[in-house]
Amino acid sequence: MDLQSSMEQFGLHKNQIKVYLVLLQLGEATIQEITAKSKVKRTSDNKALDNLVLRGLVTCHDNDWHWKYYAEYP
Repeated sequence: MDLQSSMEQFGLHKNQIKVYLVLLQLGEATIQEITAKSKVKRTSDNKALDNLVLRGLVTCHDNDWHWKYYAEYP
């Protein structure tokens, strides 16, 4: 079973999985960087990130003028 299938069984939706996998690749990223790489609309990225933060899979912090997000390892 691959990581994406496992995440679907965990209850994550398609956009949440895309955003999480992009963050695993990038390490740390702004919403603009995540949107560019994930090819998901920014409003959907925001919703996905909020949900991932609530689940403890993503952490965010304020870096000067931009929020930076990074994935917690599964």
